[in-house]
Amino acid sequence: MVSSTIDRYVQEYGRPLSRLCLSLCRNPADAEDLYQDTWMKVIRYYERYETDKPFDKWLYALCINTYKNSRKAFWCRMQLSFHTNEDKDTFLACVSIPETDNDIYIDLLAALRRMPVKYKAVLSLKYFMGYGDDEIATILQIPSGTVKSRLHRAKEQLLKQINA
Repeated sequence: MVSSTIDRYVQEYGRPLSRLCLSLCRNPADAEDLYQDTWMKVIRYYERYETDKPFDKWLYALCINTYKNSRKAFWCRMQLSFHTNEDKDTFLACVSIPETDNDIYIDLLAALRRMPVKYKAVLSLKYFMGYGDDEIATILQIPSGTVKSRLHRAKEQLLKQINA
């Protein structure tokens, strides 16, 4: 019974989840890993899902939390492996940006990559997934006012980074 329900959810929400993963990760391989990890958590924690609540909000909250946790673990591991700031700078310089002729796109993508997860998450849910502020608040389990202030700060940060 549960597996057929989850199969139905995969059919219905697979594409939007994939888009969210890609907007968070900006790398197809990492996005695929996040996508798979999110569905594994759906299977593992499905009994905790409150069926009277919208599934998509629970799913996207799982995805974003999985992303946050994976980024924390990644940076903790990376910080342990950097012996000097020069090593860290060398690593960060190797992070590639997709080739394009559009300088504004390059600047925007670079700025998005440098943003904290809390800003990247609200931007992705708002502009890539099309959710309203109240829905984002539900997904991230934060007040609506916090969503609005994060969106405002994220846009300010993007403008500063692009115009710098």
